[in-house]
Amino acid sequence: MVFLDDDVRYLQMLSIAIPERFAASLYSAGVEAANDLQASLAHLARERSGLAGIAADGEKSVVLALRYLHDPSRFFIAGVLGCDYAMPDEAGTAFCAKHAISGLRRILLTGSADTEVAVGAFNEGAIELYMPKQASNPLEKLIVNVDSQMLRSAAERGAVLAAAIPPQTQSLLEDRQLEPALTRFIEKLGVVEYVFLGRPLGLIAVDKNGSVLWIQLEDEPSLRGLVEILTESGWNREEIDLVRDRKAAVDVEVASQLPGHEPRIEPLQQLCAAPYLGAAVFALDALPDALAPAQHRSWRIENAGARLK
Repeated sequence: MVFLDDDVRYLQMLSIAIPERFAASLYSAGVEAANDLQASLAHLARERSGLAGIAADGEKSVVLALRYLHDPSRFFIAGVLGCDYAMPDEAGTAFCAKHAISGLRRILLTGSADTEVAVGAFNEGAIELYMPKQASNPLEKLIVNVDSQMLRSAAERGAVLAAAIPPQTQSLLEDRQLEPALTRFIEKLGVVEYVFLGRPLGLIAVDKNGSVLWIQLEDEPSLRGLVEILTESGWNREEIDLVRDRKAAVDVEVASQLPGHEPRIEPLQQLCAAPYLGAAVFALDALPDALAPAQHRSWRIENAGARLK
């Protein structure tokens, strides 16, 4: 996150209040904030290339996703710009308008007299959100809004991955009952970051302890296909029946992409009954260094504060 405000005292207050997970850089000068956003563009281009490769190559998608998570450059992508409207050299609306970057969500902070200007900027597409500084509990509301916009940034930047998800599965994942169930399941596992794959279907995830997980998703068609694969591969009848009865899943496709990893069977948990979707969790242990995920320090440090520049 990049935050721009000429009120240094306000920035100091933000540096204490903003959670470390935002990796916020706080600036009092527009030139410095603009330089940070410009540097973010190079990292954003690198991310787009990596994600496009993952979506395009199902036979290597697991390895490519792990390589993406290994690259720490993604931590230097600005997902949210927070900007005060009343900047001395350039209005916040103009600064935001100049930085219309795909994946960058812009929040304008306004005074009570600036609401009409903020509405106009929103309607013109210069900002994604505005909020008054004088609101009750302004810092709490700012954190909530930044959290929300960070998620939207990640969704925009990761939209290219949707190209690898079959239309029928895409429709399933958009089901109103299923989406919150999957979110709760991921949160319960302590996942802090993940890459969604369409081929094979599931998530390469990193939890708060730095462990890598493969969360395999199975709908009815994919389970039938898995049963066929296991039958052709000579798996024993008892294990095949567990898969057929929605009690277990086997990470056949993931194991085929990772040298030294043998297929394993793990319990399958139902996330949604109608339409059916199940999830099985596999720990990806003993990965080579080139595939081990880079971790952001905020996953391990609490209440560390933000950076003030």
